[in-house]
Amino acid sequence: MLRSDLKIEKKTAFTTGQGLWQFKVMPFGLCDAPAAFERLMETVLRELSSEACLVYLDDIIIIGRTFQEHLNNLCKVFKRLQKANLKLRPKK
Repeated sequence: MLRSDLKIEKKTAFTTGQGLWQFKVMPFGLCDAPAAFERLMETVLRELSSEACLVYLDDIIIIGRTFQEHLNNLCKVFKRLQKANLKLRPKK
């Protein structure tokens, strides 16, 4: 999840019977959310070549010519995501 800009938080505010609410993270229903997430992933994974991984919207496609190379590329991507304090959902 991406932290929302303060300007976005105010624009996504809504009221219910329990009070006023606003998003602290960018909801994927916003038209710019997928592009913003893809830009973040491209930045985090920038130095990894296209032979290691590809980013498409909210998917990271990790590749390798051999099984061992694939495992090595998985480790590289996981380390990058961890360094950027990003978390994965195993079910996805």
